[in-house]
Amino acid sequence: MNGAILRLEGVTREFPGFVLDRVSFTLEPGYVMGFVGPNGAGKTTTIKLILGLLRAEAGTITVFGMDMRRQALAIKRQLGYLGEKLALPDGVTAEWVAAFLSRCFPTWDGGRFQGYLRRFGVPRNKPVRALSKGNRTKLALAAAMAHRPRLLILDEPTSGLDPLVRHEVIEALRDVVAEEDRSVLFSTHIVSDHEAIADFVTVINDGRVIASEPRDRLTERWRRLTFRVDDPACGLDARLRDVRRQGSHVTAVTDDYCEDLRRTLGRVASGAVEASALSLEEVFRYLVGSNRSRGADDI
Repeated sequence: MNGAILRLEGVTREFPGFVLDRVSFTLEPGYVMGFVGPNGAGKTTTIKLILGLLRAEAGTITVFGMDMRRQALAIKRQLGYLGEKLALPDGVTAEWVAAFLSRCFPTWDGGRFQGYLRRFGVPRNKPVRALSKGNRTKLALAAAMAHRPRLLILDEPTSGLDPLVRHEVIEALRDVVAEEDRSVLFSTHIVSDHEAIADFVTVINDGRVIASEPRDRLTERWRRLTFRVDDPACGLDARLRDVRRQGSHVTAVTDDYCEDLRRTLGRVASGAVEASALSLEEVFRYLVGSNRSRGADDI
């Protein structure tokens, strides 16, 4: 497939006390994008706009090169969605779900659905009310993936699940992108899940995208540096942040680790400048700074 799976350009939507402000990012075929931000940052609002559940006041959203406002049915037949709040009636079984969705999606693959149930260990004939939270999530994921969606959108599906179930969910996502024309937009506040699978990371904070790039590039340019400086009055490069001095020993963090910075620090440091990688969770904390959760659900 040629072209982006998903493209947002300058997407804006205003609410009382909150603005989703000119959000832009692109998801290409065959990749997983981790969509991360603190509570109230605008993740769920963005996803609702992509799904056509809200209308943008400015900007454009294209899915498979199509406009949701004009070609909603064609787009939604190629989408899979799984949210934190599972929309499965308590009394239905996996067999009922399969029978219902097979009438909704022309590309429904019953064998694929049954294969996921076996893989996940989900009973076919137990009502949803009798399933554990983990099995309810795995049933919903199987249903979202069985019609082979070109774009699978996940909004906090692993919240509250134990690590084993989260691992099973993440492994299943690899099936989606194993076919190169399919992609995943994966929103979760559990940053370690993004470290496990995301190819790209888009960070949103207070309604604005503050980073959107390949995960490896993001973590490569963020480094924790340690070195010694004999002159305590010596000025340090402005690209350093969180600088801490203890005598002649200096530790700092940079988001611009490159040869030029190494040369600059080499001129003032006594000895080698040691650089160590930051985890994606550490990078996320530096990116969002002191703007923490507002104590409310994501808008």
